Amino acid sequence: MSLRTRQARWFELLTQRAELPRAVDCLAHTGAVELETRSEGEAEPAVAGLEEGLEEYRQLQARYGDYFPPAEERRPDEHPGVPEEVFRDALDRVRAWANDADAAVQRLEAIAAEEAELARVADFLGGLGDADLPLGALAREGESVVSTVFLLPAALEEGMESLPPGVMTRRVPGSEATYLLAVGPADEVDTLYRRITRERGQRLRLPREPGDTPAEARQTVAHRRAELASEAADLRRRLDRLARQHGLAGAVGEIERLLWFIRTVDAVPVSENFAWLTGWTSEEAADLQAALAEAGVEGVVRLTDPPPGVQPPQVFHNPAWARPFEIFARLLGTPDRNEADPSRLLAVLVPLLFGYMFGDLGQGAVLAALGFGLRRRYPAAGILIPAGVASMAFGALYGSVFALEILPPLWLRPMDEPLTILLVPLVGGIVILLLGLLLNGVEAFWAGRVGLWWRQEAGVLVGYLGLMAGLLHPAGFAVAGAGLVWYLWGAWSRGGGEGRLATLGADAGRLLESAFQLVINTLSFARVGAFALAHSGLALAVESLAHGAGFIGAAIILVAGNVVILALEGLVVSIQITRLMLFEFFVRFLHGGGRPFRPLAASRSSGGGDSTKTDPERSST
Repeated sequence: MSLRTRQARWFELLTQRAELPRAVDCLAHTGAVELETRSEGEAEPAVAGLEEGLEEYRQLQARYGDYFPPAEERRPDEHPGVPEEVFRDALDRVRAWANDADAAVQRLEAIAAEEAELARVADFLGGLGDADLPLGALAREGESVVSTVFLLPAALEEGMESLPPGVMTRRVPGSEATYLLAVGPADEVDTLYRRITRERGQRLRLPREPGDTPAEARQTVAHRRAELASEAADLRRRLDRLARQHGLAGAVGEIERLLWFIRTVDAVPVSENFAWLTGWTSEEAADLQAALAEAGVEGVVRLTDPPPGVQPPQVFHNPAWARPFEIFARLLGTPDRNEADPSRLLAVLVPLLFGYMFGDLGQGAVLAALGFGLRRRYPAAGILIPAGVASMAFGALYGSVFALEILPPLWLRPMDEPLTILLVPLVGGIVILLLGLLLNGVEAFWAGRVGLWWRQEAGVLVGYLGLMAGLLHPAGFAVAGAGLVWYLWGAWSRGGGEGRLATLGADAGRLLESAFQLVINTLSFARVGAFALAHSGLALAVESLAHGAGFIGAAIILVAGNVVILALEGLVVSIQITRLMLFEFFVRFLHGGGRPFRPLAASRSSGGGDSTKTDPERSST
């Protein structure tokens, strides 16, 4: 079992310059390539001479983009022609479509504006209900007396003071906003209009012939909205026909793929006919070569030494059952080449800790089912599967099913033996901390400094083991003393001449700090037992409430109680496990100083392949 990440390898691809966008798209679909340009050599823009055309497309997209159809998806092997020629042809098609569609787009925008206005009018009329208002007469305003409906801003909804004296008003509450109907002299209504618009209110325009009553007005507005909806549907069908006529979906797809390529590959070393693409990969050269050949892209791939001074990315390399647990190590960064990747160990430790704190047969089954249902959409949810299974196992040991102690426990009931529940995780914590100290020694071996670790740091491991054993038998304290002498002798031998005493003093201080940390880290695992007792206590509370509530009441209490326990206790337990792993376990050996591997994501307008495959470990295990 390997506990190390893998170094990504440097690849070089030589391809025809015209094939470069297709080659990048193809490599992106593998999910196993991160691009990086060599610093030496002359690099030029990957696609040149298209600045004006790209700016024109951006302007067309800003104006008409809401009316573009979804970009047509294509596989890399279906991309036709030289990129510059493909772009110009696609831009011609977009330009021609925009010219033919402009009138329809303008009319659709006018319809949308009128529909929005009519929606507010309908809301106002709905607020009037069956009020006896002569809307027809109000709409036929004269020269001296006018009527206006305002949509009041939030600042004026509560009330308005000092209205113009000659204006009669009526406040109308709608479902979406509050409205004000104002009738009065034209100049005073205009004064009111300016005041409301200063507060960002709006004036509504009623239909010219709304009818004599609010009910008739509502019918008029509904009829007009239906006419607009029918006209808008006709215009959209016309736009669809124009899009098919001009091949707009394909044109937009080609341009969007080219824009993705330009964003992805800023500049590369090129000659008149060839381009040189470089970067990192988690695959073999033969795999990349096969992917290019399948896409019909001509090129030669080789793996070689990276440029001097460049830090290679590190690639997680775990089986499927351990991948969800990589999220813990990623919280600190990426393990360096000489640091252990604890994901496979966590696949055992995390479920055990979770199950111990959250032991319930029924609740564990719910968590496992959630994990199965969500793991494809949210890969990290795969943690819930082993955590739920462990919870079920400990639920059987505790005799708990959906917060009910209805099964005979295979081990014990937590509330009956709290001391045992608290002591067991302390022993488990000792084992976990010893494992962390051992991993520190393994890392020293990988880094070529195992001699230094053996002379000194191994004494910490021996001392901690002896100290913990001394709690059971006095002979353990003798072992702890031997570990202390071991460490100090290593510090003395590491110093030289007059510097030995200074080295010994500094290392003695570090040893004292490490000893305190290890003791505190060990005691921190007592919280595992504490949360197991808390979970059991909540379950007992739910069971007690349900007992005296009758059948229906008990069912409601049990369902609600289990939901609360699953949500609240599940969250708290997850936080505690994360804290224990990061600050008690990882601190012994993991620093996260590696460079993460960030595979190139495929263009969203490229289909046919697994464009979501961006996890390099899936392709390397």
